[in-house]
Amino acid sequence: MVKSMEVITIESKVYSDIMKRLDANRKEDFFESKAYNDILKRIEVINKDIMAIQSKLFKDIMLRLDLIARFVKNHSNDEDSVDEHDICLYLNISKRTLQRLRKKQMLNFSMTTGKPRYTISEVRRMFDEGLIRSNPDNLKTLIENFKKYDK
Repeated sequence: MVKSMEVITIESKVYSDIMKRLDANRKEDFFESKAYNDILKRIEVINKDIMAIQSKLFKDIMLRLDLIARFVKNHSNDEDSVDEHDICLYLNISKRTLQRLRKKQMLNFSMTTGKPRYTISEVRRMFDEGLIRSNPDNLKTLIENFKKYDK
C-alpha cells in the first residue's frame, strides 16, 4: 500500500510536533535535574581553576619580563646615551653635522625608535678628536643635565 505525499507530509508534521514537545519536556526536566546542577558545579570549578592558572601565568610572565629588563640594563655595553636633539642643543651644532659624521662612519650611534642616540663616551670622543667644535663647558653642561634627568 502506497501512501500519498499529503499523508506522509501530515504524519511527518505530527511526528515532528510530538518530538518537539517531548524535547521541550526533556529540556525542562534536564534543567531541573541533579545532573544539570552537577554540570554547573563542575563548570564553576573549572572556571576557577582556569582563572587561577591565568593569574599564575600572568605573574610568571611579569617576573620573567622583569628579569629580562634587569639583565638588559645590567649587561648593556651601551652606557648612558643622549639623543641627537640634546647634543645639538647643548653643543651648539646642527643635526646635519651629526648626520654627516654618521654617514662617514666617524661616530658610533644606535637607533632607538627611529632616532639616533649617542653614548656619553662617544660624545666625549667626538669632542676630544675635534669632530665637534664647541666650548668645553657646554659638554660639561650636557653631561650634568643628562645625569640629573636620567635618574
